[in-house]
Amino acid sequence: MKTYVVEGGIGKNIMFTALLPSLKKRDGDVQIYTPYISVFANNPYVRMAYDSNTIPLNDSRILASDEIVFREPYKSNFQKGQQHLIESYCDLLEIDYEKTMKPKLYSDYLQKEADEILDKVKKPFVIVQMNGGQTSVGFDSNQAYQNLNPGRNYPPYFANIVVDMLSRDFTVLNWSLPNEQQYSNATPLHADIGILHRILLSEKCKGFISIDSSLQHTAAAANRSGVVIWGNTHWKQYGYDHNSNLSFHESVEYDHNDPRNIMVEPSLVVKTFLENHCDKQ
Repeated sequence: MKTYVVEGGIGKNIMFTALLPSLKKRDGDVQIYTPYISVFANNPYVRMAYDSNTIPLNDSRILASDEIVFREPYKSNFQKGQQHLIESYCDLLEIDYEKTMKPKLYSDYLQKEADEILDKVKKPFVIVQMNGGQTSVGFDSNQAYQNLNPGRNYPPYFANIVVDMLSRDFTVLNWSLPNEQQYSNATPLHADIGILHRILLSEKCKGFISIDSSLQHTAAAANRSGVVIWGNTHWKQYGYDHNSNLSFHESVEYDHNDPRNIMVEPSLVVKTFLENHCDKQ
């Protein structure tokens, strides 16, 4: 039995789930030590997930492992910009990488909670996420918004236009924490990541529009496509080719240090969504 230590944000943890079938096949029993245990809940390839926020790494159940494994893509060849994060994890853990590898969540046990939210949504809906970078772990609703990487955020002025345009035909659900930007024509959606996954699976969901943050990874786990707006991170490393990946320069190749990347016209965002995703779910 091996225990894998997975650090980083919730999106990084979701991407790690793409490796679990291969790890299970090779290692037998697999345990995960993570700040986001809900990502690994109910996963048939995981024997146990331990909460790194409350359980020390030297807990006896973890020490009983044959090996405790920690590999960090952010401190590896991933920094050269040529590998997708899932590919980097495969490289570091000596797993054969395939481009078809995608995240997988097992959220069936949360269907009742998701239905309670869905019952209140009368029209077909689109989920948006225009801000990110905060952790939901230990979140205090009174704290000020803090983002260690604001270059990923879509400007509120543009985001509001996108929401207004979408709201003409859809209910717009704003996946966000309570201290993040809210919009007059969107309904806040604050929930467990597993509940978001169930909502994305709903027939009433017509897709999503987001920045590089947790929504796009959860959508990948739900086989949902949408539009992702990229700022100072690159879709080739963090994204998925079934989405429409947009940046200001309208090019696959762009300098992630260019602050203009995120300045994608709202009309282009909505047009791309309606033409490429809304009727193709």
